Amino acid sequence: MHKKSLILIIQQLKGQKCEGLHFLLQTIQYKALISHVIDSFKGIDKIVVLAREFPEDLKIYLNCAYSQTCSLYFLPLHCNLVEEIPSLKNESFYLCSSNLYFNEFIPDEESNWVYFSRQRHFFLESDKENLQEFRGVLFVSDPNIFWREVNMFQNILEGMTKGFISLKKINTYDIDSDAAYQDLKKQIEVNMFDFSKKRERIFLTEHKVVKWYGDSEIVQKRFSRAKKLKPYVPEITHVQENFYAYNRIPGKTLYHCLGALKEEDLFQWLEERIWRPIPKDSIHFNSFLDAANKFYYKKTKERLRNALKDLNLKDKKRIINQTASPSLEDLLQRIDWTYLTQTSIPCHFHGDLQFDNILLAETGDEPFMLIDWRQDFSGLSYGDLYYDLAKLNSGLYLNYAKIKESREFDVILNFDQTDVKLYHVTCSRLQEIQEKFQNYCFQNDYHWKKVELLTALIYLNMSPLHCAPLNLFLLMYGQWMLSKAV
Repeated sequence: MHKKSLILIIQQLKGQKCEGLHFLLQTIQYKALISHVIDSFKGIDKIVVLAREFPEDLKIYLNCAYSQTCSLYFLPLHCNLVEEIPSLKNESFYLCSSNLYFNEFIPDEESNWVYFSRQRHFFLESDKENLQEFRGVLFVSDPNIFWREVNMFQNILEGMTKGFISLKKINTYDIDSDAAYQDLKKQIEVNMFDFSKKRERIFLTEHKVVKWYGDSEIVQKRFSRAKKLKPYVPEITHVQENFYAYNRIPGKTLYHCLGALKEEDLFQWLEERIWRPIPKDSIHFNSFLDAANKFYYKKTKERLRNALKDLNLKDKKRIINQTASPSLEDLLQRIDWTYLTQTSIPCHFHGDLQFDNILLAETGDEPFMLIDWRQDFSGLSYGDLYYDLAKLNSGLYLNYAKIKESREFDVILNFDQTDVKLYHVTCSRLQEIQEKFQNYCFQNDYHWKKVELLTALIYLNMSPLHCAPLNLFLLMYGQWMLSKAV
């Protein structure tokens, strides 16, 4: 298959920005709209982006996602393409508008063709103002004929009249506004739930994972920690401002291969590869304990204030799943925070160690690979072993994959918010793994009480980071668990 170029026209669409990001970085199934366009074309080795102006976030994203597999060019909308990129004179290419969502891969054919998502005359060069109004796809198999016949003189429809460009029908959806985007997203993600955290986005392409954070300092810290966790996390290939990227790892998350998982091997691998102890005499241990206190106590208090404020919810006694629970303030006062802090074990840690962030590797020397590690532990590059244990435990109680992929959770409050019903899906296999995990903790003299306490606090801390109704569900689930743990 011959390599081809993709010339992508960035339209001025009427979509809304999300957390300040360009409209084309809105996602469907965790893939940016602009990547839904690009990844629909096979055999592309050059991407030429045309726009009146280039938003910096869009430019950085494209560099993160595609600069390793394609040559990237960012050019003014009305430049002379063959002067800027002379090789286009002799290469097959696609010309595509950025407003399209394809329900199929674009066919690889030998003939010239054009598809219009809207029927309108479009002049490639002679009426330059219309270039941005092009809605559709043009494929040019014979560039010599195209540039000679069409460039600066004739429109595409005249090329069709002359017989060297045929009209084609492609199954697409025109995303020309935020309303159109929201409508399509609801159709495709009908049973999915957006598990994204506020001020954080994940973008998946065919070959890359791109992460964005509202705080660029988090990016730098994650990049630094990736070096410490190497080779058990993917190597970061691109870091720029609020973005970083790494290659997609062949393999499935543990939620999707529970039958093949040998959990004893996982626990041993984590112990040998990740949870390597840090000698107390090599660090300022009191500073570590101060960091643990800040991470567990102060962060929890702040997150709870935010959660209750976001939900416009009063902290009170409740009946949760037919179990009486004191108020959250009362529950927090019952925790022995000195015990929770003083029992902390300094080690190299992951920081978000649950089954959605552990891959059963299909290639390489390691049986597992870790993704989406935490950036720090109250400013430290190492953390408390118990936090990883509790994170692992939290994902065994709640199947995060089921929440994301099929919305299999629910929370119902009565009129005065005192009676709460919680629903979520689990399975016997996760329960079996959790029993073995508990035995592992007992065998290694880890305090199961602390694991359970931190698990409840993790749910409470997650609540204000997520959108409704998951934020309410996590808050109530955390209160319910904490009432049983204290």
